[in-house]
Amino acid sequence: TSRVLARIEPATAAGQELQLVRVEVAPDATVATHTHPGTIALCLESGSVVFGVVDGSVTVTRAATAATPEAAEQLAAAETVLEPGDCLTFDASQTSHTLHNPGGPAVLWQAQLYAIGEPPTTFLGTPTP
Repeated sequence: TSRVLARIEPATAAGQELQLVRVEVAPDATVATHTHPGTIALCLESGSVVFGVVDGSVTVTRAATAATPEAAEQLAAAETVLEPGDCLTFDASQTSHTLHNPGGPAVLWQAQLYAIGEPPTTFLGTPTP
């Protein structure tokens, strides 16, 4: 379940809409391969999810701990497990991806920059009835 918490049309990004979205991912939920029309910065608040990059790439920034400082890595055509504090950034229009929650409830936050009026999600490979 996702809920837009704030939305603005920034003067510095004409024709674009910036929004902050809180997403609750139910246990055992899977989101099929999809894209978004713009740029996303995503951080996991709680739980654990598997983020899969089908096409394109994302930058993953792992949560910093005393043992491991914050570090960014590129991820392409692979899956990664996100833990609380881990973040992703990507041009969602160029990256198709999946999401799966194999465990308990998970919460993530997304900052999304989209062209005004664009649908927020386009699912790929959906069969026509």
